[in-house]
Amino acid sequence: MPEAATTEDLLLRAKRLGALARAKRDNEGEAQAQGQVATALHKLNNLLIEMDSNLKVRRALARAGVPVSAIDGLERPANALREQVKSVGRPTAQYLTARSGDVTRLRDTMGSANKLAWREWAESQIDALDEESLPPFGDHANQARERIQMLRQFAGDIPTRAIITLFKVTLDGVRENLAAIIEAVDPEDLKARIAAGGVTLADLSDEELAELRMDAAIAGRINLSIL
Repeated sequence: MPEAATTEDLLLRAKRLGALARAKRDNEGEAQAQGQVATALHKLNNLLIEMDSNLKVRRALARAGVPVSAIDGLERPANALREQVKSVGRPTAQYLTARSGDVTRLRDTMGSANKLAWREWAESQIDALDEESLPPFGDHANQARERIQMLRQFAGDIPTRAIITLFKVTLDGVRENLAAIIEAVDPEDLKARIAAGGVTLADLSDEELAELRMDAAIAGRINLSIL
């Protein structure tokens, strides 16, 4: 084979090999870019799930009567991503990562706002119960104290839909206890009668006095005075 033909054949082969190498590099780069986009999309999706959870808690707070203010900019990340796809095409991993940062800030802002609104409202509901005015003893008074302690624990928790429901149910229970104390709905309950006030020693039978003496927790809390 003439030397010129050999040289030409080698140059052609070199060009083909170069083209194949470039195609391989391009394919590898595309695969890497797609992998990065998939990772960024997965992170963004998880953040959106967390955001949705915060939104559901916020709606539950509003239904419970907790004052909540609007959060500005909730739609901005979605609008920006929609416009990017419409005008440019598939977003890059870097662009998706930036939107993840936007969603993270909104998620954290909403979570903090939910917690603050919840604590302020829950504590105001507890303060309105006026625990200090409860009778020193009695089944309803003791139940009310136990439930108020539970309410304080719920008020300090991060609000969830379950916590909000438990708080409301427990709060209703305390109010029922208070109503029962005020109305003295169980005249046969000795402790409730005394807690309601107006009971003198002359009103108590020997059996009832013996019952009080046998209950050390109650006996130690009764103070006698002569009017």
